[in-house]
Amino acid sequence: MSQPREPRALRVSDADRERASEELREAVAEGRLEMDEFEERIEQAYRAKVHDDLACLTSDLPVRRDGALGRRRGGSVTDWDSRIGGRRTSSGAVGFLGGFRRTGRWTVGRRFRALAICGGGQVDLREADFESRETVVRCFAIMGGMQVIVPPGVNVVSRGFSLMG
Repeated sequence: MSQPREPRALRVSDADRERASEELREAVAEGRLEMDEFEERIEQAYRAKVHDDLACLTSDLPVRRDGALGRRRGGSVTDWDSRIGGRRTSSGAVGFLGGFRRTGRWTVGRRFRALAICGGGQVDLREADFESRETVVRCFAIMGGMQVIVPPGVNVVSRGFSLMG
C-alpha cells in the first residue's frame, strides 16, 4: 500500500504553472521584481514539477486578499470560501457614448449584465466577492468593447460575438 504524499510534493498541472506565472507578471508590473529576476522565475515556473517548485518562486511576494495586500498562507493564494456568499451589490453596468469601470471591492450577483454602446466597459473581478459559486457575466458591446478581468485560478467559459467593435 502506498503512503499518502504531502500536498506540496504532488505534481503540478499546467493551470498551476499559469497561476504562478500570473502572480509573477503582477509582481513585475508592480515593480516588486526586476525584469531579469522575473525572467529567471518565469522559466523556473514553466519547468516546475511539484508544488514546492512553484511555492518557492512566489513565497516572498505579497498577495491581494480582501482588497488589501496580505501574506501567503500555506501556499494558498485565494481563500475562495471567504469570497462566496453574501448579498449582491451590483447586477449590471451600462456605458453609452462613454465607458464604465466596475472594479475594486464589490459583490457580484449570480448574473451580471454589462452593456456598452459606442463606448467601452471593464468588469474587474480580481477583488470582488461572489453571491454564488457560479457566476454568469453577459457582455453586450455595439461599436465598442468590453474587458472582463478574472483572478488567477478561475475557470472561464467564454462565448459570444461583437458587432462593429
